[in-house]
Amino acid sequence: MSDNEGANQANAVAGGMAAAMLGTLSVFDSQAQTWEETRTANETVTEYVAVLRELAQHCNYGDKLKEMLRDRLVCGIAEDRIQRRLLAEPNMTFEKALKIAQAIETANRDVRDLQPTLDSAAGKMQHQ
Repeated sequence: MSDNEGANQANAVAGGMAAAMLGTLSVFDSQAQTWEETRTANETVTEYVAVLRELAQHCNYGDKLKEMLRDRLVCGIAEDRIQRRLLAEPNMTFEKALKIAQAIETANRDVRDLQPTLDSAAGKMQHQ
């Protein structure tokens, strides 16, 4: 083997190792981004979970994906009422956490929608 061939092989091995390291770093970066994701004020639970799923695609969570999504949903929901309910639930699964969070979100929205109706009805009763 010539010096040139040996150098080419060494470069190929080094390039492969660098690519493998880059892949590992990329996975860690993706996992960090996923773990740091927190629901924003105007983001629905469904939108938040969609963002988490998108971020988690490059994380290599494998069979732990649902567990990670559950943990991130509970920790990153950024709404005390929902978070307290999720933390109080025994044997929480991702599916159960999602269903509960969506139900509370819907109930909160329904109450807000009813408030003007209730406020105006209360005002009419006071004026009678």
